[in-house]
Order: sequence, then structure tokens, then C-alpha cells
Amino acid sequence: MSSQFSDFVDRILSKSKLEITGGKLTNAFLSEALRDENILNNFIESFKPIWEKWKKDQGKHLISPFIEAYGNMIFRKWLTEIYPFQYYSLRLSCMRGPSSVDAVILVNYFYSPEELNIIESKLKEYSLDYPIEEVCRILLTNAMKSIPQTISQIMEIDYKIMIEKLINYDKTKQGFQIMVRAVGRIG
Repeated sequence: MSSQFSDFVDRILSKSKLEITGGKLTNAFLSEALRDENILNNFIESFKPIWEKWKKDQGKHLISPFIEAYGNMIFRKWLTEIYPFQYYSLRLSCMRGPSSVDAVILVNYFYSPEELNIIESKLKEYSLDYPIEEVCRILLTNAMKSIPQTISQIMEIDYKIMIEKLINYDKTKQGFQIMVRAVGRIG
């Protein structure tokens, strides 16, 4: 797992240097999501039949209840199979938003000391001066924000994810925890 995480951080830093200008950072994450076509196709194929059944039984307008029912599975699989976040370090909760098309996604991730060391090492390797906590936030939130294109493809609608709130907990010897509250809605 650590070599996968290390390679992931390496690819993101080498392609973007964490720069947002010209869409470098966004493009690095989209490229990462598209890196292994087989894994991405398996992801799509695993959720397309679920969505098709939902559409038939519940209707395609009930997106918020769909995300409430299947969002934990969707986002966990996205963050641990498309990206190399650790399964057991990830806590998810998806719930309905204020309308039938809005959803609230809560993601808690605990970066291990090993992951923090990898990030620190890669920052030095690329001579980048960013706080480790900021890079942790960038990695998690941008991985989350790279899913809408795939969800849109599965559900055949334009779906967006927006980060609404971030909480960084104190970094300790045991690691670093970050909580993200995002909203998903038709774009």
C-alpha cells in the first residue's frame, strides 16, 4: 500500500507541483483517475446496473436518496480503488440534502505516520514548500472532486461535487485526521 501511495503522490506532484494555474492540479487528478482504464471501467460497471435498477424502481429524479443509499459504497470504492487511500482509515457518511437532487457527503480520513512521511519526503524531493497538512487536504479533496465526471457518466446527468467545509485536526505522532463535508448536486 505504501508504494502505491508513494507513487500516487509522486505522480500528482510531478504533474502539477500543486499549482492550480492552467488547471495543472485538476488535470493531474483527472489523469490519475483515468490512469488504469480497467479499474475505472470496473468501477463504472459495478455501479451502472445499480443506477439502472434505481431509475426503473425509484425514478431518475431521486438522486439524493440514491446517494444516501449507495454513496458510502461509491465514494469508498473511488477513494480506495481509483486512488490509494487506505480502506480502514476512511469513514464515510452520505445523506440527503435539502432537495431530491442534493446530497451531503462526509468524509473522514486518518493519514498514517507512514503516509505523512511519504508526503514529507516527496515535498523535499520536488523542493515544494507546503505544510504537510495542506498537502493532505489537497490530496483528499481533489480525489473527491475528480469523481463527478464518472458519476455523470453512470447516472447520465451532469453531477458536481463541491467542498463545503474542512476540519483539520491536530497532527500527532499517530497521524493526521481531516474531515471534509461536501455537497453533491446536479450541475
